[in-house]
Amino acid sequence: MSELTASGFTGVFTVRIFSDPDLYAFAGRLAGLGYSVAQIRISGTSGYIYLPLEGGSFAKKNFAEIYYQPRSFTVVSEDFGNFQLSSGELVRAIKESGTSGLDYAELTVNFERTISLPKISMDSWDFRGIIMSRNKVNSKSYEQISVSRINDELSRYAITLYLRDEYEIVANVISQLRSKMDESRDIVEKYILWLFKPEKNNILGD
Repeated sequence: MSELTASGFTGVFTVRIFSDPDLYAFAGRLAGLGYSVAQIRISGTSGYIYLPLEGGSFAKKNFAEIYYQPRSFTVVSEDFGNFQLSSGELVRAIKESGTSGLDYAELTVNFERTISLPKISMDSWDFRGIIMSRNKVNSKSYEQISVSRINDELSRYAITLYLRDEYEIVANVISQLRSKMDESRDIVEKYILWLFKPEKNNILGD
């Protein structure tokens, strides 16, 4: 397991598609990549049905699980390396199983970082967090960073990065995820310091 696992890391990657996939072919590709997969049966009235693995996932390997809902597949892992690996294998399995019409993808990453920021307080209230975003919230291309101070002594922050875009763009971000996490941390530090400049106000604590 990677060192980021011990730092509160959780990654969630969802790929949404336009059409119903061939679950038999998809499961076969995942099995070929070393995953344990759900048992799939054909229902005369509703198409495919499957018996999920323990925990409810469609497929599992190492420290990553893949879930299926109508027209969407999701990778979930609390291990950085396995999350990157399974996200790439998910897209590969989707393509190689003949599924066409990939719509868009979503990425949510939770992690913790130490940020050298002063404690910010006013009238006995502590400033604990902030949410920033770019582009319209209902657009297909949208990014959001939220942060919350969780340890005063260590100046430790929980950061959540959310990205929604074309799946190629999201997949590329996942391939360079460590640098994207560092970038998010730097953006948080930059904007909090800008918001609470000493010359703008007098609410910076010790």
